[in-house]
Amino acid sequence: MQELEYQANHDSLTGLPNRIQLHRRATEALRAIAGQPGCLSLMLLDLDRFKEVNDTLGHRTGDALLRLVAQRLQETVAAHQGVVARLGGDEFAMLLPRLPDAARALEIAGEIVRSLYRPTEVEGIFIELGGSIGVAVYPQHGGTSHALLRCADVAMYAAKENSSSVSLYDSSYDEHNPRRLAMITELGSAIRGDQLILHYQPRYHFGSARWCSCEALVRWQHPRLGFIPPGEFVQFAETSELIRPLTLWVARQAVQQMARWHADGLEVGVSINLSTRNLLDITLPDALAGLLSDVGMEPRFLELEITETALMNDPDRAMLVVNRLAELGMHLSVDDFGTGYSSLAYLKRLPLHALKIDRSFVRDMLHDEQDAIIVRSTVGLAHSLGLQVVAEGVEDAETLAGLHRFGCDEAQGYVLSKPLPAEQAGALMRLPPRSIEP
Repeated sequence: MQELEYQANHDSLTGLPNRIQLHRRATEALRAIAGQPGCLSLMLLDLDRFKEVNDTLGHRTGDALLRLVAQRLQETVAAHQGVVARLGGDEFAMLLPRLPDAARALEIAGEIVRSLYRPTEVEGIFIELGGSIGVAVYPQHGGTSHALLRCADVAMYAAKENSSSVSLYDSSYDEHNPRRLAMITELGSAIRGDQLILHYQPRYHFGSARWCSCEALVRWQHPRLGFIPPGEFVQFAETSELIRPLTLWVARQAVQQMARWHADGLEVGVSINLSTRNLLDITLPDALAGLLSDVGMEPRFLELEITETALMNDPDRAMLVVNRLAELGMHLSVDDFGTGYSSLAYLKRLPLHALKIDRSFVRDMLHDEQDAIIVRSTVGLAHSLGLQVVAEGVEDAETLAGLHRFGCDEAQGYVLSKPLPAEQAGALMRLPPRSIEP
């Protein structure tokens, strides 16, 4: 009887509590903390690329990896008197029954993610591990284990979409949130109307000492709320059906502006950003090719920026889209390089034109030797693969000169120019870059 009860409440592969036992333990913990200071946290972890490991290396290796993950989670969570449960597949939950506040919950979630990043050898094979954690806390986000787990699930998907590893639940992430629904409705009207505009941030080419391209960045001038940063509204588009029309609106405006510049003798390229859901849209490449054809532009002048994390949600399907874009002649670059999970083998498979080094490494590279090593190594890696290197977030002349010494090909940032309306960006790019002495 005891054996049957144990099996009913525990996962057979890892020996961890299962979903039933998790809810039982969480309910008990909620009763104990009710009316007490502090908070309780329920976290949800989803491993990155576990399906890829399973499909490539087999279920035996996948099972061994899950047991190793369970062990690491227990080691980290046990130090905080917490409970780890496996909910199924590559999904784990962590219950932290008594914490001072949500900030402490986020710190522990960060510890858990870092524990996964440690070098991992399974059956003689080294595997890169990573994960996304959603964090919910009592009493702010709910009073029952089911409510907290639902909020943690919403936060976990937000972490995946934002490439942030850890995310605390926010009601704006919730598809049933009234503000989100209103924002989506108004964004749809903005795309169809004239509330959106593009600004362009020029890119400088060290070799020719000239402007070579610019990145198109969307802005929303709301008639009632005023300027809404893209960081706020793009996430609503990404989690709704608006991401395709928004992307096509940006692409259409950018391509038409580029055609006007070329007609006036300013031969520069334009880059736009593609999201996770864009890379799952197999009809997007031909739609973009149609926009280029409409204005008579060569596809090579349109660069599409993708993130490492966006490629990992469904790698096989994303590769179909990426390969089709390259076949049609468009250039592809990996944005925010160094913050995601690309392996050298994966980079080799992608039909890339350039890598964009994330600003977090560029910003402190003159004062942090580790950042300098990362930048130099990225330049060397990219060049060995025949790729161009673009540094983003360059804010001072000293860093610009340092990038040139490191062999970087292009640079973008406020030391050169902030994002500008089309007319101002065009006027600037017709002039020789000023005060640049690599």
